[in-house]
Amino acid sequence: MERYCGVTDLNCHGADCDKVEVSVVERAFNQKHREKGIFLQNMAKSPKGTKASGKGIPIPVVFSQTDRWSIIPRIGEAPIIDGSLDEAVWSRASRMSGFRTAYANDPVCTDSDTEIRLACDDSCLFIGIAGRRAAGEREASERIDILLSAPQRPDRFFHIPLDITTGPREMTTAYGHGVKFLERPEHVRSALRSGSEGWTLEVAVPVASVMEREPLPGDEWRINVIRCCGIAASRPLSSLIPIRHCSIIDLGQPASGYSVRIDVLPEGRMGRLYWQRLPGRDEASRPEPWLPARAALLYGGFTEKRLCLDAEELGGCGIASAELTWRTPSDERIAIPEFELDAAAGTITFRHPKPLEVGSYELQMNVTDRTNRQRMLVLSFDSRALIEAGESLYVPPPAADARIVEAETPSEEVGRLLELIPPQPGFIFGGDPERPELYAGDKLFRWDPGDPFALVSARTGTTYPNDRFPEDKAFVVHNRKGEKVRVPYYEDANGRRYSMTGLLWYEQKIYALRQTSMLAKKDPLGAARLLNGWADAYEGWVPTNDYPWGCYPTEGNAGPPYHYWGGVWSRWSTSDLGELRHLAEAYAEVRKTNALELLSKETGVDVDRKIVEGIFRPSFEFFDSFPNGNHNNDYHNWIGLIALSRAVGHPRYVHQALERIRSFVSGRFLFDGFFGEVCVSYHTQSTGGLRTAIAAAKGWSDPQGYVSPRTGRSVNDLDLERDYPVLQAFDRIIANIVYPDGHYFPIQDTWAFSKSRSPDPAGASLFLPAAGIAKLTLGAHERQMQLYMSYVPKYGHDHLDPLNLALFACGQELLPDIGYTHTLYRQWTRSTMCHNTVVVDGKDMDRNSGADGGRLLLFASIGADVQVMRASQENAYPGLREYGREAWLIGFGGDACGTGGTDGAGYVVDLFRVQGGNRHEYTLNGDANRDSVMETNVPLSPYGPYLLPPGTKITPPTGELEQGDAEGQYYGYMYVQDVQRAEIGNSGYEATLKTSGEGRLKVIGLDGSGGSGERSELFLGKAPSLRATRLHDKSMDNNVEAVRYSMPKLVVRKEGADLRSRFVHVMEPYSDGRAPRIRRAELLQPEQSGEGDVALAVTYGSTTDIILSSGSAGRSQPLVAGDISLSGGVGLIRLENGAVAQMVLIGGTMLRKGDSAIHGEGPTEGVVESVLRKADGDPVDALVTGTAVPDDTAGRCVVVTHPDGSTNGYPILDIVREEGRTLLLIDGTDPGFTIREDGGSEMMFYPFKKWNGPHRFRIDNVVRLR
Repeated sequence: MERYCGVTDLNCHGADCDKVEVSVVERAFNQKHREKGIFLQNMAKSPKGTKASGKGIPIPVVFSQTDRWSIIPRIGEAPIIDGSLDEAVWSRASRMSGFRTAYANDPVCTDSDTEIRLACDDSCLFIGIAGRRAAGEREASERIDILLSAPQRPDRFFHIPLDITTGPREMTTAYGHGVKFLERPEHVRSALRSGSEGWTLEVAVPVASVMEREPLPGDEWRINVIRCCGIAASRPLSSLIPIRHCSIIDLGQPASGYSVRIDVLPEGRMGRLYWQRLPGRDEASRPEPWLPARAALLYGGFTEKRLCLDAEELGGCGIASAELTWRTPSDERIAIPEFELDAAAGTITFRHPKPLEVGSYELQMNVTDRTNRQRMLVLSFDSRALIEAGESLYVPPPAADARIVEAETPSEEVGRLLELIPPQPGFIFGGDPERPELYAGDKLFRWDPGDPFALVSARTGTTYPNDRFPEDKAFVVHNRKGEKVRVPYYEDANGRRYSMTGLLWYEQKIYALRQTSMLAKKDPLGAARLLNGWADAYEGWVPTNDYPWGCYPTEGNAGPPYHYWGGVWSRWSTSDLGELRHLAEAYAEVRKTNALELLSKETGVDVDRKIVEGIFRPSFEFFDSFPNGNHNNDYHNWIGLIALSRAVGHPRYVHQALERIRSFVSGRFLFDGFFGEVCVSYHTQSTGGLRTAIAAAKGWSDPQGYVSPRTGRSVNDLDLERDYPVLQAFDRIIANIVYPDGHYFPIQDTWAFSKSRSPDPAGASLFLPAAGIAKLTLGAHERQMQLYMSYVPKYGHDHLDPLNLALFACGQELLPDIGYTHTLYRQWTRSTMCHNTVVVDGKDMDRNSGADGGRLLLFASIGADVQVMRASQENAYPGLREYGREAWLIGFGGDACGTGGTDGAGYVVDLFRVQGGNRHEYTLNGDANRDSVMETNVPLSPYGPYLLPPGTKITPPTGELEQGDAEGQYYGYMYVQDVQRAEIGNSGYEATLKTSGEGRLKVIGLDGSGGSGERSELFLGKAPSLRATRLHDKSMDNNVEAVRYSMPKLVVRKEGADLRSRFVHVMEPYSDGRAPRIRRAELLQPEQSGEGDVALAVTYGSTTDIILSSGSAGRSQPLVAGDISLSGGVGLIRLENGAVAQMVLIGGTMLRKGDSAIHGEGPTEGVVESVLRKADGDPVDALVTGTAVPDDTAGRCVVVTHPDGSTNGYPILDIVREEGRTLLLIDGTDPGFTIREDGGSEMMFYPFKKWNGPHRFRIDNVVRLR
């Protein structure tokens, strides 16, 4: 045997050559290789990956396949696409069969298998599919999905869905987390024929629909074919390339469809196809396909494997050279330069890269013999098969000496708890039959363990179940034993179902689970009896779908896939092991004693095995079959995994938890530390859950010598708090967005009642670089004024709120963001109309195009009296040329300048520029927490009951998933009610918000558009405010309370062809009993200006502030109005009694008023050449450039524009120069991206963008005259 390095000749050694023995696995193999016929046959039978040698030493075999690839032969005559596969041309097609079930990876029964046939001509790929089924069997819904990727763009995937039968509800499929839309090739032809024993399907895919050039012989394609039968199918999901993770997402509404998520693309679960032949320059260099009759992959270690083949088939001493290539799920192909090949024994021993990705792997082997005959073998396996083989090497030792307990009869407490173990898992969600208008997700009932067989309505006091609402109907399904399961329910006249018994079962289950854990320490034998009782019950349980108004039991043998919104131990798959944890903890205590042995003797059953194999193993497999979505609720399952390892003594579960935690931390947070969904409530839930799981794992140590086949790690005295210093950043980030009253700024799905435990009384102005939130502050403590602008990404729990503004002043939210709710107003609170922004063309922003949020363009905080921020978000409405907002927070001049501690210490200037579309609506919310009104100085007349044309019929929502309907018009208009209207033309308006609190807000609206032929209208109305939810807690978040309260709503509407709008507003907060300071605000008419330029004068007392802003034209020409001029950027001129008292220039080169002028160099711009990251071991976080940057830029904002046009701002801590480079040291955040030596770059945090091209930066200069 020789070490094999690349293509090198071999000297053949005999079968008795010495072997290098490095592990138990290799010793076992050495003992058995002489009997290789029997040995290899045994390995081929072992999908579970473990066989024992004659001496009982485990032989860890990785389940693998050699036939998950094929060559597409060219046929001379195209088949007729009529659904029949009987034509002669199909006899020349290549064939692939052997579909396997999801997760378990078991072969499908012969009478239910699916066969694929493949052929091509010059213009089409032809796919024939034959699906067998037992005679008389017919699924209500059955679909074949073909997934393809073609050469030239292997990252571009095509989806061809083909319905065999369709059920009463529409079934859609998605192929991975974040993979929502796949391309559909055009002009695909298909035909179906059905018979009593199955069906056949013909498909013709035009090559031009998936490729931009003609395919070449040897081109590599990728394919998977999935056979899915949907909900309650008797046949589980199966596929050509094995699938491990899938789920059903069903909101349970009979009139709606459901989705099946199948993790194919993120896990690389696609097989190879070669067009006409294998690749090669010519016939002599082209290998033959090799599908060996016997092949086995042995697990030798995390990165050590051995491939075993039949020596004669391999070629024995005739082999001249060999090459090995390792392919990862992300399609990275890595040559394995060194390996050991024993040709006489038929073994290849090699080391490979760490298999840290989840999904399908391939090992490609090319061999050349001494006659120059070449062959290619492709061995397919996946990460789970590798892990299972590795885990089989470790067998937990027997429990230590057990504490002796005496046999005794069950206590009364044990008997009581056994009686509470329910016959089925039950549901957490359910409505109240007496109050059907209440949200079924609320906690509508009280349950008392002292009266455990009754539920009491929290609203009416009625006890359930009762005869008034008889549960005379039932869901009927079958469990894994084939037994019929009935779950009773009552159905009202509107078809709503109420399973009071199901609710009762759930309460009993959760209580009894927790009591089992608590009992274990004081009564281990009693706990053992309970564990035995749980095992008996679990055997007959079926999983649930548990969603408000959509609860039902599922067929016991129908999955995987199982229901994402459901579970067995919990109501939700993301927390199923979290509830099982209580039994694991109880088992861990019981194992310290002889209680299980006593109970086994008493029952005649191995109770220990019954618990482990009957509860823990199937519960784990249920959990493990779901895709890992890195959900904010997943920490429950991590805790459950850790509890399982502590209970059974096997480290595999802890390491899966560690893998999930690592994936969550690295994959779900933005680079500034905010949770990717950018809402405080889910950020705190995620970080709190993360810390709970970290505490649960603290102190774990692996057995000596154990190395996890999942992570490649061995841990000792685990301390993840130490390993993840980024946790501190997670805590700091949300401390930055707290109102002076301690409540969090309720961005997106944040509960508005949420409060910080440690609010910052200073509350400095700042921006969050990745989360897309900027804040300007004036003053301090409880009277501080805060102005927020958000341009957040839409990565979940999002609102359609582009460039939303929120204002806190006078101790209250004057312009609120409503926040989170589960009431019937949920879709209203998410809508664009519900926010303080501009709605375009009467519709919500486009969530898909706007998923990455907006672009920060400018942030400058120049002392207490001049602050400005600007952002744009054209992607919110595709087709717009401009959608940008610029907000100023300006402290009053004179005696009030900079005091900030008094009411009315400053004012807001809001400039909103929009180009494109035919309707622009600038809208503001009034105070949502108090009674309030909006008054205006223009005469109003009644418009109608809604912000809709008179006579429009509306259908209001009844639940949180419904938007409602307005005869096809924008649903957001129906929520603005009791509407009054005024024509305002170009004259502007004034409005005053008056609240029952101290706060008042004066709003001066000016039309800076200057267009003609445009219609401008002002509307005032009221809209749902969710006051009860906002002021209290989730207990008040119900439909009854939601409809009680409203807030004032202001809408300014402009209509015309291809609009160019400039909404200019001045807003002054002030307290009740005081008059507003601002006497006048007016737009100056410039003699010279660029498109979008604004010149505004605001007068109060003896002070006039002149605010100047360059629009999109930038520095193309100066803005000139009388003796005032601005060249580029923005500026403020403060006049006291007519004389210049202060001038501020930001991002420009000149600002002038009469004889007074200031000049600047303009912004500093350049290219980021490299990035330093502490996370990569660098001493600092910094952007590195060759551009000279002025020393005085420390403390300012640098805006980086990435190659795709997106931007991130960073606060500059300091400027350092070294070796001809300038380092822009970043304050308090990771840069978030890195630039490789090849010029490519990538984001190191969610959403992990990759770029090619330069990263350009801009730092706006600041010049000030006081």
